[in-house]
Amino acid sequence: MQQKKQRKILVIDDSQPNLILLRAHLNNMGLVALLADNAVDGISIAREQKPDVILLDVMMPNIDGFETCRRLKADVRTSSIPIIFVSAKDQAEDKISGLKLGAIDYVAKPFNRGELQARIGIVLQMMELQERLLLLANTDELTGLANRRHFFQLLDRELLQAKIRGGYIAVMMFDVDHFKNINDTYGHLAGDKVLRQVAKILSENIYPMDMAARYGGEEFVVLMPGMPVEIATQRAQKLISIIDKSR
Repeated sequence: MQQKKQRKILVIDDSQPNLILLRAHLNNMGLVALLADNAVDGISIAREQKPDVILLDVMMPNIDGFETCRRLKADVRTSSIPIIFVSAKDQAEDKISGLKLGAIDYVAKPFNRGELQARIGIVLQMMELQERLLLLANTDELTGLANRRHFFQLLDRELLQAKIRGGYIAVMMFDVDHFKNINDTYGHLAGDKVLRQVAKILSENIYPMDMAARYGGEEFVVLMPGMPVEIATQRAQKLISIIDKSR
């Protein structure tokens, strides 16, 4: 059973009592709290730790919350992180300003513990739904491997990186011999079982940086970043040998 991902919440607030209080609330929710008492440190932590949500105060010295939000949304490394303002500035124009900057929500201080937890929970539920949808869009339903669409997305990315940094990329492609005969003789359920078995062998025998995908039908591909063709050929022969022995 896959372990549920532990979520990280970054709190940026210049008030130490607020940081302590919010950390306690977040820990009670089973969340990891990352704390910053100024905007500069908060932005740095956001870039390095990639939190799932940022709770951001507005009234801070030097760089206020609105400017912090602008900088976070302007940086490709942090632009997609949901931001919830938690501030004593609770006028309608303040909330509108925060939402226009890209924040997903705005909670007024002093906040109600239950309300804040509910709002954070809604954001996390939305994220989990988006992640599940993305996984379904990128995964072959039968084998659990990446699908053809996702394979080409990663291939394009690796090719671009290879052009910029230099290096090798190897791609192995193969199909299951006489697969039509398997379906015709034993039925499609047996054919599906064969495909799942091949996918399992690939998943268990490729390197951590490699990616196996179902290209279509009985065809599979393995993307091997940074792999010279000579070594890739040896690894392809080894994989084929393991698959042959599994029959």
